[in-house]
Amino acid sequence: MLVATFGPTTAWVGKTVTWDGNQFVLEGYGCIPGSALVDYDQQGHLQWASAELRSWAWSYAHWEASGAAPVQTATQTRAVAQPLTTAQPWAAAQPAATKKPIPVWAIVLIVAAVLLPVGGLCAAIVIPMVLVQDQHSKEAAVKEGTHSLQVGIQQWTLDHQNQYPSASDLNRAAMASYIDVWPTNPYTDAPMMEGTSPGDFGYEVSPDGSWFRLVGYGEGGRIVIDLSTGGTTI
Repeated sequence: MLVATFGPTTAWVGKTVTWDGNQFVLEGYGCIPGSALVDYDQQGHLQWASAELRSWAWSYAHWEASGAAPVQTATQTRAVAQPLTTAQPWAAAQPAATKKPIPVWAIVLIVAAVLLPVGGLCAAIVIPMVLVQDQHSKEAAVKEGTHSLQVGIQQWTLDHQNQYPSASDLNRAAMASYIDVWPTNPYTDAPMMEGTSPGDFGYEVSPDGSWFRLVGYGEGGRIVIDLSTGGTTI
């Protein structure tokens, strides 16, 4: 189902965002979180299929960020295309302020405190699952942050004769006009920086400015996303 289309304010003009019944899908890229859709809307890049879908997408991003995104049935998904009513819980006009999620270490302690009296085996199974889920969540944040940098790079080219920014220009100060909210490193809670540590990004541009390499790093320096247009040296 078509949700929105990128407008002429971005190099992604004409690209569509659809809902496949479980997640948002960006044409030519793949699945994206609801928060990315909200970021694009805040920057004025999207042309929504309807006002109701915009309202629903904002609310979905809120639930997604709080870890309680509603699981939609096929009937509910079709209902989004119809005028929303107060009976539909995702019909809020704008997302409310979200509370900061409980730290993972606190979740682990709670799980251990509850399950250890029952049996150490259960805790040994559940705790690794919680840690793996946290790792996946951090890698998803790295992917989202790296994608935000890519959007800013593409915006830069519109004002610089289709030339990509140099590596020294891909920073919070130089890109302030193109990236409204600089992405955060989910491993350190500090702004993302160029490097190879978890949560960092790598960026390299060709001498003639015609292509670039942009990657995001997870645990152990593993590349979790590669949004490059060319090059092989990173």
